[in-house]
Amino acid sequence: MTAVPRICVFSVDRTIRQASFHNNRGSLTLVKEIPLPTRSTTFGTAPRLLPSMLVDTIAHNVPKMHFDALAVAIAGPVAPGGVVTKAPNIWGPEVEDFPLAFRLASETGLQTTVINDVTAIAWREKMYGTAKQYDEFQVITVSEGLGSKLFTGGQVVIGEDGQAGEIGHLTIKPGSTVHCGCGGYGHLESFTAAPAAERIARELSVGPETSTAYNQSLLAKLTGKGIENLTRAKIAAAAQAGDPFTLAFLSTLCGPLSITIGEVFAKHPVDKFILTGDFTFLIGKPYLDTLNNLVSQEIIHTEPMVSFGTNDGNSGLIGAGAAALAKLG
Repeated sequence: MTAVPRICVFSVDRTIRQASFHNNRGSLTLVKEIPLPTRSTTFGTAPRLLPSMLVDTIAHNVPKMHFDALAVAIAGPVAPGGVVTKAPNIWGPEVEDFPLAFRLASETGLQTTVINDVTAIAWREKMYGTAKQYDEFQVITVSEGLGSKLFTGGQVVIGEDGQAGEIGHLTIKPGSTVHCGCGGYGHLESFTAAPAAERIARELSVGPETSTAYNQSLLAKLTGKGIENLTRAKIAAAAQAGDPFTLAFLSTLCGPLSITIGEVFAKHPVDKFILTGDFTFLIGKPYLDTLNNLVSQEIIHTEPMVSFGTNDGNSGLIGAGAAALAKLG
């Protein structure tokens, strides 16, 4: 009987999470959280030193005698070979093309897999989640930003620079002055992600054609009519209560994403779009229903084209383990 590989998995985003991955059922044990060295947590540290600090932190927390492989999912594009091309939210915009997989393998002596966090979600959904029955699907995650990856041919498509399958930074409004987190303007992310939702809701609350509806809405009541008190949780509460203003706002928010989904499908038809992300999970069914209603105007299909992925906060860890397992064969 072939021994089951023992894989130590990490996810790196706002913090570092570590666990032991059990591939026969996609489960985790010994999950723990580790402080992440970033620009905001290591005051005065030169950004160029942060990647090496991450290597040291992960290597220090790998019990080498108990594992056969190491797998890491990180927020930011990752090229083949585990090269992190950018991780602005972790290291800042100055650091590029860091060979994280090579450095970790050198430090730990373990076969190492490093993938993007959305790539990890795709692997998790295919192997253990909601996409097991689909040969081709696209993961879209909406939270502070908007990430996406295409699963086809038994693999997640990442491209030479790790950007393949990404739609968040497509320019949908040329000439727009709306700033995106990447530094560009008019990108899909800047009209659909959680920060955009807050901005658009505030704009609608004072718009000449929408302010009256806002003032009469449950959302206004929840914010005390002070739009500065708006939170994502209040948006979610109003949407789940069926507030007409908030549901109309969701249509405005989901409109650009639905059009982009239609364009993606026209170029590469998939079986399903899998929706994840803290913001979409927070709003829940109203978000999914709104997006599916709009997508149905772009794609003719007998069933809804968008469904929720798994919402347990462990997709980075489980997906990293699934990708490593596929690599080990």
